[in-house]
Amino acid sequence: MTRRNQGIRCTGLLAACVLALSSLPAWSAPMDASAWLARMQNALAHRSYRGVLVFMGQGGPLTYQLVVSDGTYARMSALTGPSREIIRGPEVVIRLRPNGRVMVIRGMGGGASPLPFPPATRVAGSVLKQSYRLKLGGVGRVAGEKAQIMRIVPRDHWRYGYRVWISTKSGLPLRSELVTAEGHTLQQAFFTHLNLIEAPAAMSAIGAQEIAMLNKVTRRGDARAGACRHGQDRFSFKNLPPGFELLKTVCELAPYSGVPVTHMLIGDGLATVSLFVTLHRKGGPVLIGTTTIGAVHAVGRIEGSFALTAMGDAPISTVTRIARSLVVTRQ
Repeated sequence: MTRRNQGIRCTGLLAACVLALSSLPAWSAPMDASAWLARMQNALAHRSYRGVLVFMGQGGPLTYQLVVSDGTYARMSALTGPSREIIRGPEVVIRLRPNGRVMVIRGMGGGASPLPFPPATRVAGSVLKQSYRLKLGGVGRVAGEKAQIMRIVPRDHWRYGYRVWISTKSGLPLRSELVTAEGHTLQQAFFTHLNLIEAPAAMSAIGAQEIAMLNKVTRRGDARAGACRHGQDRFSFKNLPPGFELLKTVCELAPYSGVPVTHMLIGDGLATVSLFVTLHRKGGPVLIGTTTIGAVHAVGRIEGSFALTAMGDAPISTVTRIARSLVVTRQ
C-alpha cells in the first residue's frame, strides 16, 4: 500500500471516528442534591397526576386517592377510615368532614402541600441550606419506579428532617419520611401507584362541582372574617426559633362556633407551625399546656384577653417557643 493510500485510509478512519463520537449523547455531570430538590419543586408546581397514597403516622395506615392538576388544583379523598376530603385551589383549601361540615382555610392554597404528603416547598435550596443540609442517598424503588433518595438533615434541634424518594422519571416525590435528628421515622407517606395525566383529565377527576365550590368561595370571600382583624396590628413576635419567620396571616371564622380567629403561619421554608389566636371567652374551650398526636405537637396559653394555640410537625421545644414568642401590644 502506498503512502498516499495509507493517508486516505487514515483520513477515512478519522472521519469515521469523528462521526461516531458526534452521534454519542453529550456527557453531563451528575445532579447534586440542590438540583434534585429543584427538579422535585418544578414537578410539584407543574405536573398533573393521579395516584393512591398511604399515610402512616400514629395508629394504622390511612389510604387516600390524590389527584393534582398543574400543581395547583388538587383533591384528596380518603379510601379508608371515616369519609373525608381535602380540595385545594390557588387561594383556598376546603376540608369536607364526615358529618357534612365544611372548613374553609383562605390564603393557604396554591403552594400548600396536598397534605398529608410533605415536603412541598417552593423555597430555593440555597435558602433551605441555612437550616438544613441536603444530601443524596442511594437509589430506591417506589410504586414500580426508580427513585433517587435525598436526605434533608436539620442543622440544629429546632426542626425535624426528611428522607425523600424522588422519581427519576417524573421528578415527583414518591415517598417521604419525617425523621428526628437521630434518624428515627416519625411518620411517612408513599404512593402505591402513580400515573401522570393531562391537566384536563385531572380537572375532570377533581370534579366540576368541587372546582365551582372553590371558585365561588374564592370570589365571595367572607365579609364576616373582617371581624377578626381586631388584633392583627397588635401582634408581633420576639425570640422565634432560629430560621423561623412569620410567613402569612389569615383572618377566618371558626367553622363551628363562628368565633373570629387569626391564623398565623410561621416557618423556615420547610417546617411550618400554625398559631391560632382568638379572644378568650370565659368558660370557652381552650388548651392550656401541651398535647401530642403522633408527630404533631400543640401548645396553648392565655396572653391577656387572647387564647393562643400553636401546633405543627415540629419538635415540642420549637412549638413551645413559637407559642411564647407572640407579643400582644395593648391598645
